[in-house]
Amino acid sequence: MTVAKPYSALANGVLTETKENADGTRTFHWIQEKPIPNYLMTVDVGEFARVPIGEAKLSTGSVPLSAWTPPGTEAKAALAFRDTPKMVEFFSERFGYPFPWAKYDQVALREFAVGAMETTTLTGFSESHLKGPDDPPDSSPAFDEAYPTWTYEDTVSHELAHHWFGDLVTCRSLGSIWLNESFATFCHTVWNGHAHGEDDLTYQRWRYLNKYLDYVRGTGTVRPMEFFRYKSPAAMYQTETTYLKGSLVLHMLRHSVGDTDFYRTLSDYLRAHEFANAESEDLKVAFQTSCGRNLSWFFDDWIRGGGGHPIFEVSYRWVPERKQVDLTVKQIQADLPFENDFRLPVDVEIATRSGARQHRVEVSGWSTSIALPSDEKPERVVFDKGGWLVAEVRFERSLEEIGKELTDGDLAGRLRAARQLAVDFREREETIAALSRIAADSGAHWGLRQEAVIDLGSCGEAAVPALERALNDPDRRLRRAAAIALGRAGGRQAVAALGRAIAGDRAEDVVAAAEVSLARTAGAAARATLERQLSRDSQYWDAIRLGALQGLAELREPALVHTFERFTAPEYPQDVRAAALVGWLRVAPEDPKLAAALRVLARDRNRQVRETALEKLGSLHHGVDVSLFRTLADSDPDPNVAAIARDALGEVEGFTKK
Repeated sequence: MTVAKPYSALANGVLTETKENADGTRTFHWIQEKPIPNYLMTVDVGEFARVPIGEAKLSTGSVPLSAWTPPGTEAKAALAFRDTPKMVEFFSERFGYPFPWAKYDQVALREFAVGAMETTTLTGFSESHLKGPDDPPDSSPAFDEAYPTWTYEDTVSHELAHHWFGDLVTCRSLGSIWLNESFATFCHTVWNGHAHGEDDLTYQRWRYLNKYLDYVRGTGTVRPMEFFRYKSPAAMYQTETTYLKGSLVLHMLRHSVGDTDFYRTLSDYLRAHEFANAESEDLKVAFQTSCGRNLSWFFDDWIRGGGGHPIFEVSYRWVPERKQVDLTVKQIQADLPFENDFRLPVDVEIATRSGARQHRVEVSGWSTSIALPSDEKPERVVFDKGGWLVAEVRFERSLEEIGKELTDGDLAGRLRAARQLAVDFREREETIAALSRIAADSGAHWGLRQEAVIDLGSCGEAAVPALERALNDPDRRLRRAAAIALGRAGGRQAVAALGRAIAGDRAEDVVAAAEVSLARTAGAAARATLERQLSRDSQYWDAIRLGALQGLAELREPALVHTFERFTAPEYPQDVRAAALVGWLRVAPEDPKLAAALRVLARDRNRQVRETALEKLGSLHHGVDVSLFRTLADSDPDPNVAAIARDALGEVEGFTKK
């Protein structure tokens, strides 16, 4: 590849030659020796500085690692990618298959459309992954979440893990994309547990489960992991199912068969299908061969069939004359062809004053009755100890029993107990007191403290004093959670606390979260504060300005039109521009200048802005835009943009006909 100076041309494989040409150009010669999937070929041309990241030392030799980054961002790239050699070594050992490629480079790209992509040996990342020491942990800004679904470390390990699951063994068709994406998500959670401790992994599984369950409740969307009826490429990459649920299904399988059998099977699977394609049946055969057991029931329920998840209604009674706990488990999800009753092994713990005893039982059918031994009346009974099930559990327990679980349970049980207190007993003083103690306990796991803070947000103004204390915690994760929770609790005291956080917190993500919450609690009175925030610059991704725009959008004031219009300009980051479009639509949907701007931005060079503009333009239902939608639906080279245009076209024409 020959490019003008000062540009570099990067590609898959190994750089074998660089020539300085007399005409002021450079020629780069890259060779990729081993076969790779065609969609993972890449050529990245730009002005890059190379940052050595070190070597991964494997049984097969050393693997060199580098980062390529825009000049001036070398220190941020070194920080963001510093743990990659350890990740290569860890995954090589964990999978029983050494990293299969000659080198591993990572490149930060301006306005990279997909955020990150596992192009073989040269993974691309958007610039939002570059980090200073005080920057938020987000891969890209998501300040409506107490802690991001994807940290930049998650994404770095996720894209690396694809070099086994996706790059080395590739799904045979995109109907099996879960073999790539669910596995890579599973792998980044496993790295998280290795690097930061098992409790961090437990908490990540809890967050992913709740994000998936909330998605299903909000949309009614369920499907199997292997699925062949996507409307657009973007639909395949639907986060809550393809990534989060799929990773949890793999953790559930790991827990069911045990770590030894699970990881030995992964090694066998990789070796059997290396540099080739696979589908779900191949994985099933690998597990049945390696583990020596029939797992058709699991794959039928979770991978190739099914599509939803069980909803368990659990109750128990202690029978003293038999010294047994009679446990009843009902499955109450809809009885549909794609979501019927599930068969699952479940761990049940019975804890008495004399100690705790754990039992593994099998739940199957719509109702399961099990008698378990217990010499004493239980202080607490734990269904699904460890929190391994991809399921919604409705377990009617007393306030006293939930409180014991919050005090004495493992982390998974304590997380569930905190949530149940806030759902079933949110008005009780005991609930606020218990959650406040957890939030203030610096010795508790940060994830449990964060859960308590978020749950306090649903307890109303009585919880605000505890949330104010959390807003001053040394841990920015707690402060960000408190800023969000104060927006839910509401009240004058919450407004004052949020104002102080906006003015004085050093963490930009905490400020951004507080801006949105201030708008939700103070209403129109927040406008002047948020407008002042628009002039504040940020170290990370225009975070403070982004939070202010999202907050102003909550106010729905038509007079803000000119403010939103200004921030749709190309000099702002894509997230700011998209937020400005959303805000403009919210405050003045009938503004003719909005429709005109959306038509122009529907052809913007930035993909995120194009998609946002086209989607919002379709929501206006203007018949004059039918020709634009039809043109983009038929001829736009980006299939995701074409799919959005088709949906908009169908919606507008449908209303016209009706």
